Amino acid sequence: MNIRLQAVTRLVQLAPDARLRGCEDACLPQRHAGVACSACSAACPGGVLKVSADGFDLAPGCLDCGRCAAACPTHALELGGFHPDCATARSISPCIDCERVPPAASPAGALRVPCSGALRASQLLALANASPDSTVTILDRGWCAECTAGGATHPAAARVDEVNSLLDITPGKPARRVVLAHHPLPPSLRGRAARDPGLERPLGRRDFLRQLVAHTASAARPDPTPAAIGSAAPPDGRTRILPAERLALLQQLQNGTHGQPLHAGLLQQIEIGPGCCNQQVCARSCPVAALHPYQDEDISGVAFEPALCIGCGACAANCPEQALRLVAAPAPRALPATTRLSRHTTQSCFDCAAPFVPRGARGVGEDDDPRCPACEKSRELGRSLFAGLF
Repeated sequence: MNIRLQAVTRLVQLAPDARLRGCEDACLPQRHAGVACSACSAACPGGVLKVSADGFDLAPGCLDCGRCAAACPTHALELGGFHPDCATARSISPCIDCERVPPAASPAGALRVPCSGALRASQLLALANASPDSTVTILDRGWCAECTAGGATHPAAARVDEVNSLLDITPGKPARRVVLAHHPLPPSLRGRAARDPGLERPLGRRDFLRQLVAHTASAARPDPTPAAIGSAAPPDGRTRILPAERLALLQQLQNGTHGQPLHAGLLQQIEIGPGCCNQQVCARSCPVAALHPYQDEDISGVAFEPALCIGCGACAANCPEQALRLVAAPAPRALPATTRLSRHTTQSCFDCAAPFVPRGARGVGEDDDPRCPACEKSRELGRSLFAGLF
């Protein structure tokens, strides 16, 4: 079977009053019921987002913080209108500030976000790689404990620790890091300022008319984020989900490590024991095609691509012989290439001509013509049914 990886192609608004959009085709539990991923609902500070094999369930009260989208490993969720990039980081050290801070109180060129917890690890790494001094600063204004999207722990604290643990701090080289800096502001300023910096300074008559014309033109344009973006893809059992966040994370690490080893435990490795009989259930269970079958003339087996593996464990859980084991890989200097984990010599079935892997005497008929297990079972059934007639 020719397996293909499918990225997010269609985003649908999950609720009329929310900016959050989702793609069912890219959601792990919706495409693969055996994968119990609940990263988005666990990250939701309001507890209003649930996900299951039946779909997304967004209850009223979404805070539009984007923390669920940042936690999704396949980018199946996205906060409408929030697309941070590292364009400004190449000229200045990137600084991230809350949108509720008055624009005049934010540093020049700051990336203003609905919540600092809405930034993915790959985005923080991209900012660090693009920054002239390799440092990203997230400003803590001291408001998160009282914010409905925050809590006692800063919403970006866990991701800051994650990113810093992945960054390679090498003596003699500039240290790339993400810093959570405490710069408190009076609570009275929270949420009072408009997001347009132009409204924070006195305007002359000419500037006022120019800004009024600009706002009128903007209001006349159609909504750039409709309820559904993209076209629905037809169902295709050969497609698997692209682990978008993992690939973006590995790419940013490769861009910044300069040949240094990657973080230990970042990659998984799979060990297949001698009990494997090449049923390839593990490959069919893998939601991201990290495991996939191969056929090379009379050789068949399972191949593994570590860069795609998200460590969900579906392969080990579904192996009929329990011959497969998933373990953490040692720190490599570069992404390992695709490897063939198993190798089985195949034969062509005498009855149906399908390739199969013989298991001892099984699959061999009384005339020594090789037969696959299915055909051999059919013959055994026939012999048992008609044995009494002859």
